[in-house]
Amino acid sequence: MLWVSSTVSCRKWYVGARYGTMWGLAFMGAPMAQLLLTLVLKSVLVSMGWRAGMKILSVIMAVFLIIASLIAKQTPDKYGVEAFGLNSLKGKGSAPAKRKVWTVGEAFKTYAIWVTILCFLTAMAGEFLVWSQVVSFFQTDMGMNLDQASNIYLIIGIAGIFAMPLTGKLSDNLVKSFGNERKARKLMLIIGPACGAVGVALLLMKSLPLCIISMIFLAIYWGIEPGGCAGYAGSIFGGATLGRIWGLATLVVMGIGPSFGTFMGAWFKDHFGSYIPALIFCLVAYLISMVLAFTMPLKIKGEEVSDEEKTTA
Repeated sequence: MLWVSSTVSCRKWYVGARYGTMWGLAFMGAPMAQLLLTLVLKSVLVSMGWRAGMKILSVIMAVFLIIASLIAKQTPDKYGVEAFGLNSLKGKGSAPAKRKVWTVGEAFKTYAIWVTILCFLTAMAGEFLVWSQVVSFFQTDMGMNLDQASNIYLIIGIAGIFAMPLTGKLSDNLVKSFGNERKARKLMLIIGPACGAVGVALLLMKSLPLCIISMIFLAIYWGIEPGGCAGYAGSIFGGATLGRIWGLATLVVMGIGPSFGTFMGAWFKDHFGSYIPALIFCLVAYLISMVLAFTMPLKIKGEEVSDEEKTTA
């Protein structure tokens, strides 16, 4: 509920060459939360147990969600204004002059939505395998203690604070350069999982300096993939029904990817006594996501609005 509403709200307000940067700024909250989780809750979990940690986390969540709900805005049309960045799409050939309003059924008959789902799902499986298992990997396979392992993991959060807006800015610059938002988002969705794959490959070297560098690559992936998938989908289905379409797509992704990735990480460890096979699985997941991104279409059959529909509109 939080992911879809915040992502769709950001996409409704910022489109074209404004979306990536603003999404990155908005979702800097994710790596900040990772820092909070590691710095604040680690000592609580060690000294007081996971139940106390969950209670403290629930209070933190409640406070921030109440604040967010009070300051959140409705969509631009409710205020009689256009989305920021709309001028970057006009006359650029990245979308039809008159956007088709897709139904959920129509959208889910297109290859575009399913390839986006699969790109996101496979990358998310790899991502959550790393998120949930990498500290244990540092301890089990590299012999670190909990403090050392969690401090390295902390680098993802620190780097992510900068990676989110910087990769968003890069994607927006590509939109301006190409004059085509879909093409720019597609390229970023090739780069994103490629960075994730590089990060995992560096982890497999089991070298402390390379592990530190790998956290930066994983943060760059994190800054690209979630917003990039939503941006690509928004460039096609970004009308009044985007919330329902992207909500259902995200339900498929989040209902499978995070739990599947986390489960497979633990399963490989239980069966092989090491996290190395799990990381190889993660590497393959990122590579599959990257290959799928190459197939993302730039033109969608049926999106052109007929002259009769334009006249009626």
